[in-house]
Amino acid sequence: MSEALYHLELALTYSHHDLAEQIVIDAICLRISSGIDALGALPAEIRDNLTAGQWPSLRGMRNRIAHGYLGIDEAIIIETVRNDLPVLVGALHRVLVTARGQ
Repeated sequence: MSEALYHLELALTYSHHDLAEQIVIDAICLRISSGIDALGALPAEIRDNLTAGQWPSLRGMRNRIAHGYLGIDEAIIIETVRNDLPVLVGALHRVLVTARGQ
């Protein structure tokens, strides 16, 4: 879980740079893909709770990044990093804090 958090937090950090730069979008995509891969290693129940039932969509995004790079819609990546990623990172933080407190 901490590996997923690491990659997804980096994606958020990269999003503070100029999103018109292709290299920034590429870096964000790499970290999102890596973060999704790390989430995929979690038990299904935990993963599904963390992703609020959106695991199939996340996995689809990872596959699009990994296998169809020329077909990536940058607007979707930007929307994801602005709207969805902060929620997922927050959920990961809460679960990790709870786990440490036990």
